[in-house]
Amino acid sequence: MSAATPLLRSLHEDLRAGTAARHAALDASLTTAGCTDSLAGYAGFLCGTARFRFGVETALEAAGVETLLDDWPDRRRGPLLIDDLVALGHPLPEAPEAEAPALVQGDLARLVGMAYVLEGSVLGGALLSRRAAPLGVDRFAGASYLQSCADAVKGWSRFLDRLKCVDTPSFDRRSAIAAARETFEFAGACYAAVR
Repeated sequence: MSAATPLLRSLHEDLRAGTAARHAALDASLTTAGCTDSLAGYAGFLCGTARFRFGVETALEAAGVETLLDDWPDRRRGPLLIDDLVALGHPLPEAPEAEAPALVQGDLARLVGMAYVLEGSVLGGALLSRRAAPLGVDRFAGASYLQSCADAVKGWSRFLDRLKCVDTPSFDRRSAIAAARETFEFAGACYAAVR
């Protein structure tokens, strides 16, 4: 390889670079919303997360996510959010006004983009599990979702392995990045609706 030949980026690196601005904006909005400052803020976070996860999980399932992630049933976390809201005595969220990004059966690139954001949210949940502990929530009382994220961090490396497997010369990275950006925008709309 000559010095002038650029190094190729992995699909993961392209997804991260292509969504960096939207990811940073979402993180900033969650930080300013104070989702771990009080039980009310935390319940709002759970409602926004439930809206987001149910929308994306439903779209991924309809498009055949099991073709990408054969352990999909272990990755679903939506029901845990409902359990947590019930444990906190908080009303369940209404369906989001915004719709999850469009996804059709067999569109692997868009499926990968949406799954990238959903699976990455597990890492964020793992970080928040430590911040939420002072609120008095735990695996048995209001934080089963966050605890499941902390327990599932190893799933991220398996997801990255799947990205390597699908990243063939014909894989449409632009479509995957576009779907990931749309998914970040959907997440932002879900959280904004509960503030």
